[in-house]
Amino acid sequence: MQYILFLKQKIESICITNQSEKKYTCTLVADNDDGKSVLFEVENIIKSHQVIDAFFFSS
Repeated sequence: MQYILFLKQKIESICITNQSEKKYTCTLVADNDDGKSVLFEVENIIKSHQVIDAFFFSS
């Protein structure tokens, strides 16, 4: 599975914004030195310390 959503994005920070059971929601910030910042929201489902599914949302 390919995600071109992060192509040419320089992720500079990450924050866990929500956690329940084994599901985490994280916010990632990309600052590409072009004067614009991009926020991404990512949901991860963790099973046995491995990411088994991820959903990506861009702001």
